[in-house]
Order: sequence, then C-alpha cells, then structure tokens
Amino acid sequence: MKLIALYLFLITCLFVSWTWSVDISATTITESTTATSSYEAWWINVGSTSVTLTLPSTSGIDGRRYIIKRVDTGGSGDCFVSTTSGDNIETEQSVQLTFLQGFVLVARSASNTWQIVGNIN
Repeated sequence: MKLIALYLFLITCLFVSWTWSVDISATTITESTTATSSYEAWWINVGSTSVTLTLPSTSGIDGRRYIIKRVDTGGSGDCFVSTTSGDNIETEQSVQLTFLQGFVLVARSASNTWQIVGNIN
C-alpha cells in the first residue's frame, strides 16, 4: 500500500512539474470572484478582507484543471476556495487556504467533484 501511495505521489509531482514547464494563463485576484476558463492558474493575494475564489460547476467541464495558490505572506483576511451548489472539493463545499498554500484541482463532472491531485507549498 505504501508503494502505491509513493507511486501516486511521484506521478503527481511529475504532473505538476510538467504543468509548470508549459505556458499557462494566470491571474492574481485581490477580491472575491468566480473562476472562468480564461485562466488555468489563480494566485490569491489577501489583504485585510477575506477573498473567495468560487469554482464553476463541474457539469460539462470534465477534466478542466486549475492551479490555485494563496500568494500573500501576511494578509489579515481569510482565503477560501468554494464550489457552486451541488459540487464539492473532495468532500467539502469550501476549503480555507493558509499562507502560501495551494493545490491543483481537476473537475470530475460524473461525480460533481473537484479532485485535489496535488498540493503546492
């Protein structure tokens, strides 16, 4: 079982490394917004107020991926990634990001779930 977990971890690392070696569209947000297909990477810069990035519905976008990372180093506001009604991030409707924490998500429309396939720290 540990060998399988190690294998999956290495595959994930390769995936993330490959993703960074190609051009990706990225944007930085400082206020709450909804993710669109215009950008693959969303850098969240939190100041004194909370910022929420809402993911689109997984319906019809199977396989879409987003790279999301909180990039501020000391904002006093909170940072959340949330879903639309009926969807989850793994098993939760929202996830709070701490300083410099991030992850890679992939949409699975068959299960109405955003799957976390890698962490960025």
